[in-house]
Amino acid sequence: MVASTIVTREIASILAARGFRGSGRLIDTHRGRRAGFAESPGRFCPAARLRYTEDVVLRAFLLGVLTTIVVAAVCGYIALSAGPVPANADAEPGWLEIWAANTSLDATLDREAPKGPNPVAPTDDNLVAGVELYGRHCAICHGTAQGNASPSPLAKGLYPQPPQLATDGVEDDLEGFSFWKIKHGIRWTGMPSWESTLTDDQIWTLALFLGHMNKLSPAAEQAWQKVRN
Repeated sequence: MVASTIVTREIASILAARGFRGSGRLIDTHRGRRAGFAESPGRFCPAARLRYTEDVVLRAFLLGVLTTIVVAAVCGYIALSAGPVPANADAEPGWLEIWAANTSLDATLDREAPKGPNPVAPTDDNLVAGVELYGRHCAICHGTAQGNASPSPLAKGLYPQPPQLATDGVEDDLEGFSFWKIKHGIRWTGMPSWESTLTDDQIWTLALFLGHMNKLSPAAEQAWQKVRN
């Protein structure tokens, strides 16, 4: 009798632990917790649940962005260190390189190049002086009045190859853009900075010639035809 009572109590305790009452109905062991959700205005209310969901989504998004940046950096390092990115000067630049270089240069010119008019007047003397400066400092890379028909050996070997300005001129550019390029040079090309060699007045004089290359006065045109590289 005593043993039967003990077994009955053990079975009852096991059933109770598994959520059953003596009547056989399932005990809702989470009812009190759910009641707390409904009654508590704090972290378990709908607004709090929404905020929690938004926090989770934001954290996942930021983690994804960070992971993408790290993976891109690692892939870039592997690509550079493994050697598939060409470093030779006799290669043709790829479209991505051209796009990145042009986009960066255009943005820099828009931000930093002088916006006002050229302070050097477009007189015959100034145009001839610009031609002479060009012949001394620029023709070896950017050619003569013959344009693409007469690039120098140096120009042929540069990467990227410099434009032969009699053919691919910059007459449509603002003279302030030409001034900035001559003064500061262009990184990762053969275009040097002339800031330490030429004065601002000389650089403006060069920019004047470049802006009027297709409409030179007779005296300036005669000087231009004499330039050699």
